[in-house]
Amino acid sequence: MPADYILVKLDFSNAFNCFHRFDMLNVVADHAPGLLSYCLSAYANPSFLFYGQYTIMPQEGPQQYWE
Repeated sequence: MPADYILVKLDFSNAFNCFHRFDMLNVVADHAPGLLSYCLSAYANPSFLFYGQYTIMPQEGPQQYWE
């Protein structure tokens, strides 16, 4: 990197653990109704995450549980 360059590292919070799905979908409906059907298909229901023999069912907020 040239001597007159700088590197900036920012630490952002994880937005997925800060917003509730219902609230997010309401904001999309109010401000970007053309995107609502897409967002509903992606976020209306929780998805199951598979890790080896385990199934993780995402919950609201940062807490998860193993099934």
